[in-house]
Amino acid sequence: MRGPDEVDCLDLRTGSLVWRAPVPPYTGHLVVDEDTVLVGGWRGYTALRALDRETGTTRWATTARVATVRPAVAGGVVVVGALGGSELRILDADSGDEVRRLALPEPLTDSDHSPALVTVDDDHVLLRCGPRTIRRVHLESGDGEEFFRAEADLTPDAPSVTGTLAWVRDNRGGLTAVDLTTGGVRRRVGAGDPPVSGVVAAGHCHVAARRSGVLLRVDDDGVHERATALRRIDSLHALDPDTVLLAGAGGLSAVSPT
Repeated sequence: MRGPDEVDCLDLRTGSLVWRAPVPPYTGHLVVDEDTVLVGGWRGYTALRALDRETGTTRWATTARVATVRPAVAGGVVVVGALGGSELRILDADSGDEVRRLALPEPLTDSDHSPALVTVDDDHVLLRCGPRTIRRVHLESGDGEEFFRAEADLTPDAPSVTGTLAWVRDNRGGLTAVDLTTGGVRRRVGAGDPPVSGVVAAGHCHVAARRSGVLLRVDDDGVHERATALRRIDSLHALDPDTVLLAGAGGLSAVSPT
């Protein structure tokens, strides 16, 4: 987090300031849940704290600095883990108290600014472990299992979840869609210029993008490529059910993938 050491909440309709909360320098991570805003823990520079989404007041904060990948929130708990660590910690979302710890057979990947954890539903998260593994953890029971093991080394970030699919990036620039129910491969996008982090559902297709400025539309007929007005794409976001927002060199571009 750069600039003023604060978190600002803005009204999406008017852009006006709703609340402003001071935070320590280098706070870093920012995760928004239904009624909670989590900040802190990036590279161990600060404590992890939970703010009330409506007012910005602090609900709780850890007593010491915390080194964690970007936390995930699901089913009333917060999931944290140290970069390269061999365990996950499960915290109560209302109090910050530790509920349990889960051992990992392979270390949590060092993704720094990208998420290594992603929420699937109220009882499951996916996480990146080791060079080629995606694990699934059941938060209520504490059980974990191998969800997907790739044939090539993966990027360190967690997959993107859209509906019933988890989209996994590899270091060769490929993208694989894995069925969340069976763990089987549903679709592969061939190697090439690296796809940016994030896949979104738009209409009857899924949309990804490569850093070189190419938009990828994946549907039942295959993978369709289309050049965009941007020279480089850094991120992709869902704007509405039929439109995606691209950000990168050259500014912002809202496009329909169909």
